[in-house]
Amino acid sequence: FLYEQLSPSNALPGTSMPLGQLPKIKDAIYVYYSAVAIFYAPDDPSGIDSMHRERIRAIPQWCGSAP
Repeated sequence: FLYEQLSPSNALPGTSMPLGQLPKIKDAIYVYYSAVAIFYAPDDPSGIDSMHRERIRAIPQWCGSAP
């Protein structure tokens, strides 16, 4: 995923690249287990001016793979 984001003009997708040819990432990678999405839903007038806010959670314990 990161390879394709950093190299959008490359014809070969990252899933087809050998692992040794993918670039090394030396920066820290942070994982966030929740996010907030704010969006406009004109077909659903239940929110204020059709605006909605949702919290999205993805916690490792839910998948049985807790560290």
